[in-house]
Amino acid sequence: AMGARGTDVAREAAALVLLGDDFGALLAAVAQGRRLFANLRKALVFIVAVHVPIVGLSVLPLLWHGPLLLLPVHILFLQLIIDPACSVVFEAEPLEPGAMHAPPRGRAARLFDRA
Repeated sequence: AMGARGTDVAREAAALVLLGDDFGALLAAVAQGRRLFANLRKALVFIVAVHVPIVGLSVLPLLWHGPLLLLPVHILFLQLIIDPACSVVFEAEPLEPGAMHAPPRGRAARLFDRA
């Protein structure tokens, strides 16, 4: 159902009701959703790629009874630098070219895939 011209029956039967008669707003919302999903995927891949080595450098010396490579203060310092930088950088990423030409994702689409 769409805007002021939509009938009450169409509004009740519709899964999505546009309050205005502007399809441009719907297109902008889809673009922002695709940008958000892509940037969230990039941020999570980056966070995992950075945190796995930090965990490895913290845990492996304990398992091998060697000297600690990273003290808790070092890990805290890394977190204070890495996490804010990650959120700022990936929030500002623009929509990738061709993202609006891609088919819609299914509801079961995952942030991480096996690739």
